[in-house]
Amino acid sequence: MEFERRLQEAEGARDAGRLDVALGLFRAIADEAAAQFAPEHECRAMLALGQLLNVMESPAEATEALEQAAARAMEAGLALVEAEAHVTLATIAFDAGRSKDGHDALLEAMALYRGLEGPDAQRGLAVAVRLYGEHLGVLGGKDEAAQALRLAQAMFRDLGDATAVAGIEADLAELDAYAR
Repeated sequence: MEFERRLQEAEGARDAGRLDVALGLFRAIADEAAAQFAPEHECRAMLALGQLLNVMESPAEATEALEQAAARAMEAGLALVEAEAHVTLATIAFDAGRSKDGHDALLEAMALYRGLEGPDAQRGLAVAVRLYGEHLGVLGGKDEAAQALRLAQAMFRDLGDATAVAGIEADLAELDAYAR
């Protein structure tokens, strides 16, 4: 329960824009969880740390934290955390121009999400499919990109997320512009 409280404290600091405080808290929580052999807490702290480092534009550190999060999540049987780590790893790879690495990370995430139930898994899969479609568009696969984006749009529609549905509609309208 102490780990949960501390994770919430770190998330609160992050959400309030106190990024350095959140960074320190996530690192401390991950270290303490590792020392206490609590991979379920370690992986969640490492996921949050990696996502925050990505936002703070530290891709190498973010990648290290996210790879550790994915490994610990696999050990702990937390496929949702593992999938989330892979989605963020994909965005880092795409931003660095490592298309194959990003593609592989997204495929891993989608496979994990498909094996799960519940709204968090459904939303995660929809996000991953959308990212996949956007990436296909950037690579020039206009038809494949449109197909993936329409699938993601249907998934978000089923989730009742009108904002995401409208955003994907805009992506589809812009597909010609960003497809190479």
